[in-house]
Amino acid sequence: MPDWSAYYRKTHQTPARPLLVESLNFISEKGSALDIGAGTLNDVKRLLAEGFQEVVAIDSAKEFPALAEQIKDPRFSYRFGGTESYDFPTEHFDLVSSQFTLPFLRKEDFPKVWKGIRESLKPGAIFCGQLFGDRDEWNTPETKMTFFTKQETEDLLGSYEVIKFEEIEKDGSTAVGTTKHWHFFNFLVKKKK
Repeated sequence: MPDWSAYYRKTHQTPARPLLVESLNFISEKGSALDIGAGTLNDVKRLLAEGFQEVVAIDSAKEFPALAEQIKDPRFSYRFGGTESYDFPTEHFDLVSSQFTLPFLRKEDFPKVWKGIRESLKPGAIFCGQLFGDRDEWNTPETKMTFFTKQETEDLLGSYEVIKFEEIEKDGSTAVGTTKHWHFFNFLVKKKK
């Protein structure tokens, strides 16, 4: 499991996530964006630079508030706490990004958050992120995280227009350098109008 303090130290100056950058090609309005699990705020900085009128970030790591307070842009706001306690507004966001965050939700919290994300998207808005697959190394009997088969993931995305869906399974390392067997699904979808 991740060492979040080490993660923050290692990723503080990394570029925006590639899937988020790719999603910007499909944005029709740059009104509001939500970054779930915003971490070191590298994606938030990219969204602000892209001209979004409002960018909201959520994260529960203890390091997060101090980093968020360093962004002095009136278009930016943040919520310190778990995504499961966030009050998702209805049809508000043009983009919701959740880069390697949703799998860390407790199984019992996932359905509420997934529903909240969908309801918070404007018609035609973009949602991008990852879900962990059932063969991921962290999928153990004692885990509280969420994992899905390919079919379950496709079912979850079924109500969206799928722009990109890819299954990735490989041996690699985490952001802090520990080795791990990865199994995850990248998705980039649009809420149907």
